[in-house]
Amino acid sequence: MVSATGALTNTPVGTISSRTVLDSLQDQFMTLLLTELRYQDPMDPMKDRELFTQLAQFTQVKETVSLRETVDKAVELLTAQGSASLLLAASNLLGCEFKAVLADGEFRGIVESVGLENGSVYLVSGGSRIPLNKVTWIGGKADGGTN
Repeated sequence: MVSATGALTNTPVGTISSRTVLDSLQDQFMTLLLTELRYQDPMDPMKDRELFTQLAQFTQVKETVSLRETVDKAVELLTAQGSASLLLAASNLLGCEFKAVLADGEFRGIVESVGLENGSVYLVSGGSRIPLNKVTWIGGKADGGTN
């Protein structure tokens, strides 16, 4: 019986990426496979089908991890673009009058600045931060200009 020891045994869990684990597993798999081939019984050699099945399974795992990493990057990019779009759209409200309904009553003000925190847009007016989802009315520019 052949045993393989983990190269990542003493690595802190927080520092291990899926790519690092996959590369380590690939190295361990190839070492194990070569050792198995080297010490196999010549009267009962490993069947080609078994070898190709093992290689295909490992390749499938590797491709799945690669696909997951690609999807994660795409989601991250789309999230960042969505947040930037929200903030850009909210910037069009600068100087506009607005009304919001908050837990302590109605708030009226003029948008002085906008911000983004935890994926949510907020307006700043008179030192108060008003979540955009609490705004019930938006008027024209406070100076009488057009939007």
